[in-house]
Amino acid sequence: MKRNTYFIIIAGIAFLELCLIWWIIKSPPRPPGKEILAIGIAAGIIIALLLKGKTENLTEGDERHHLINEKSAIKTLQITWILLFSFAASSIVFIVERGDFFIKHFLGFPFIQMIILFAVIVVFAAFRIYYTNKYGGFDSDEE
Repeated sequence: MKRNTYFIIIAGIAFLELCLIWWIIKSPPRPPGKEILAIGIAAGIIIALLLKGKTENLTEGDERHHLINEKSAIKTLQITWILLFSFAASSIVFIVERGDFFIKHFLGFPFIQMIILFAVIVVFAAFRIYYTNKYGGFDSDEE
C-alpha cells in the first residue's frame, strides 16, 4: 500500500472515531457507552498499526521523502493555525456582541485558544532559530 493511501485510510478511521464520539455524546446515557468508545478507539489504533506495516517503505536516506514530509507538515501547521485563529476571533466577536452574561461566562475559551495559537508561533520561531544556527542558515535577522 502506498503512503498516501495509508494516510487517507487513517483519516477515514479518525473520522469514524469522531462520529463514534459524537454518537456517544448525543445518545442517552447508557452503561456500555464508554466501553464502546474505548473499544472503538483501541480498534482504530490497532488497525492503523497493522496497516502501517503494509505500507511501502522508502529508504531512510531518501531526501525527497523528508522534503515532502517537511513541506506537508509546515503547510498543515499554517492552514490549521489560520482556521483556529479565524474561529477564535469570530467567537470573540460573537460573544462580545451578545452582552455581559456571555462575556463573563464564555469569553475565556477563545482567549485561551488565542494564547495557545500565539504560543505555537513562538515555538515555531524558536525551532526556526535553533535549526538555522544548527545547520548554518542564511537568514541574517536571526538571534
